[in-house]
Amino acid sequence: MVDPINPKTIMSRSMDLSSFEQNKKMQPEIQQQQIANTQQEKHDQEQKQVNETKESEHKRINEEQEKDESKQSFQENESEDQEEGSAQQKDNKVIGKHIDIKV
Repeated sequence: MVDPINPKTIMSRSMDLSSFEQNKKMQPEIQQQQIANTQQEKHDQEQKQVNETKESEHKRINEEQEKDESKQSFQENESEDQEEGSAQQKDNKVIGKHIDIKV
């Protein structure tokens, strides 16, 4: 007759069955690792995009400041030229105010 199996009896297993059980136990950990990797990639892409956006904003702001500075310097030069021109016109007007009339 066959002896009944008691809980303390060790039974041999095939390699396929033990690897299948091991894969089954590892599956949640593997999925969790994959999810963590995809989230990290998304985060890296978002961070890269944010950095590029900040750099482009800084470039645009710098360009606008340079344009404003060039406009101001151009306006200052124009105002100085106008002041010099008005001073010369005043000098010319002083000379031309007296009219000599010969009778």
